[in-house]
Amino acid sequence: DEDRAFLPLGEKTGWSDVVIASLGASEYIPEHKGRKIFADFGIKMDETPQFMFFPAGSTEGVTFNGDMKDTESYVDFLKEQGVEIVLEGCLRDFDRRAGEFVAGSKGKRGEVMAMAEAEAAKLG
Repeated sequence: DEDRAFLPLGEKTGWSDVVIASLGASEYIPEHKGRKIFADFGIKMDETPQFMFFPAGSTEGVTFNGDMKDTESYVDFLKEQGVEIVLEGCLRDFDRRAGEFVAGSKGKRGEVMAMAEAEAAKLG
């Protein structure tokens, strides 16, 4: 379903303060509240469904132009917007440390590894 591929995103964005919502509007009911919101953002009824990202504190949306039937296209889009994506089975701090390790210089990697080992020891 084209307008349902975004639904698994709520599980994948578990570390971010993100709200995933669907807004409908009826073309047959002129006073439908969704129609006003569509108009506020310049969305025409014949241009739906659409997926938009609104950064925290912003009323300016970024429109998704990828494959609406592919959940991973949405994931890539959200990553481009700076949304932290949950990798299944990972712990947040260790996932971040892994990113720091890969991006770091040789000297920095030793420091990152020491921090990760100290954090792992706290877990028992």
